[in-house]
Amino acid sequence: MVGNTDELLFRPASLTDFAGQNLRHPIFTAIEEIAAATREALGAERLAWLQSLPRIHIDGPIALVHASPETRWRGPSETAIDADLESLFGPHKKPIAVYAHIHRSYIRRLPRMVVANTGSVSLCYDGD
Repeated sequence: MVGNTDELLFRPASLTDFAGQNLRHPIFTAIEEIAAATREALGAERLAWLQSLPRIHIDGPIALVHASPETRWRGPSETAIDADLESLFGPHKKPIAVYAHIHRSYIRRLPRMVVANTGSVSLCYDGD
């Protein structure tokens, strides 16, 4: 499954689309430099492979996405209201929806589904 960092590599304009005017912030300058070096190291074939990865993966009762079904760059926070989670992940009609973009793990039981965020193996924002 493809995420926002993958998209940044095969579609550099995605960072500009996401950051907008904030692109002038030093962190985005650093990200652009790192991404350019990574693109060069990966080469066209590997970048094409990244681009071919699915945005949504369905496996039995589970729908997996990176951030949300609509975008790789914005996912609901752990404080999102149930109705927002239902409207984002409900259309797949799967009892379990899993995403990871926000780097904070949680599990929320909703009336018709369970929504989980896996967190992150790096850049965890949970203080651990």
